[in-house]
Amino acid sequence: MKRLNCILLFITVFCVTFITGCGGKSPETINPPDTGWDSAWVVPEDVSPEYVMEYPENEFTAQIIKPEHGSVDYIMDFSDDGRYMITFNGISQTEADEYINKLKELGYSEIASEGNEVSVGTMLYKDGVYLSIAYTDSGMGMLITLTGDE
Repeated sequence: MKRLNCILLFITVFCVTFITGCGGKSPETINPPDTGWDSAWVVPEDVSPEYVMEYPENEFTAQIIKPEHGSVDYIMDFSDDGRYMITFNGISQTEADEYINKLKELGYSEIASEGNEVSVGTMLYKDGVYLSIAYTDSGMGMLITLTGDE
C-alpha cells in the first residue's frame, strides 16, 4: 500500500507539473492552455528512486525550507535536467498545507492548485525556482525545478 501511495504521489506531481506548466516563464506570463514546460521530458532510464534516511542538502533543497513534519522516503535526482524530487511520508494534508503556506510567506507565489478528495497538487514559483507539490493524507512529493530565470 505504501508503494502504491508513493507511485500515485509521483504521478500526481508530474501531472500537476505538465498541466500547469513552467518552462522558464514567469508566473505572470504562463498561459494555462499552453503547458510551456517540456512535456516531452520523461524520467531518464538511469534515474531510479534512492531511499534515504536524511534530508538531502544540495543546490535544490537550499531553495526551500525543510518541512517540519514527516520524514524523507526517497529522492530522485534529475539534476542534469535541472530537477530534483523528494518524497515524504508521515505528513498529513493539514501539515502539507501549513508547509505550503510557509513557503508562500517566504515569497513563493501560487501559480496553480487543484485538488480532490484524495490528493492536492500545487505549483509555486519564486526567483527561477518552481515547486510542484502533490500530497495526500499519507505523504507528500515535491519536484524542485531550477530555471535560472529571475
